[in-house]
Amino acid sequence: MDYVVKKIIIYGAGVIGCEYASIFTGLGYKVDLINNQDQLLNYLDSEISDAIAHDFRQFGVLIRSNEEIDHLETHDDYVVLHLKSGKRIKSDAILWSNGRSGNTEGLNLEAIGLKANGRGQLKVDDTYCTDVDNIYAAGDVIGWPSLASAAYDQGRCAAAFMVGDSDAEPVSSVPTGIYTIPEISCIGKTEQELTDEKVPYEVGQAFFKHLARAKLSVNVRAY
Repeated sequence: MDYVVKKIIIYGAGVIGCEYASIFTGLGYKVDLINNQDQLLNYLDSEISDAIAHDFRQFGVLIRSNEEIDHLETHDDYVVLHLKSGKRIKSDAILWSNGRSGNTEGLNLEAIGLKANGRGQLKVDDTYCTDVDNIYAAGDVIGWPSLASAAYDQGRCAAAFMVGDSDAEPVSSVPTGIYTIPEISCIGKTEQELTDEKVPYEVGQAFFKHLARAKLSVNVRAY
């Protein structure tokens, strides 16, 4: 780019969009974060989702929820995003982060009787078998959760199912790391999911300000 960017639109408020929002606001950019959903990272526990949204607002990120693109107007040194709600947002640049696509375009899937969806991803059953009974798929090409750690386990499970291992189970509980500011990690079911399933649970909380890392950070900054 041959001009300085001070304001940026990030379209898509999934993991990637939120991580880049953290990066750009940390660098002093004014950030408009366009969220297609009614809540940031709505698959997380609602308390965590609310907390990251609160921190983003404290940092100056403007979150626009339940919004969808109508069209984009581009110029030499700025863009104008037109939303279906009628809003128009002018910015120096736009970062498109509205989901990943499977890298299947050059695989000639039609030749073996397979067809990818609009995102280039393949449909699989609980054994990672595709619509062709001797072809299996795992990792980003099947969609969620699109994490390397999950892909390794999915690949192992797919291999086990291929050879008829009756003890193999599909990957269901995936550890997630989200590198926003602050960082987020999770594994297992949320409080709402447990409530809906009538599973008793208890909540424990530990505050960052009580940890050694927080105290070290404060001391370094004070010095």
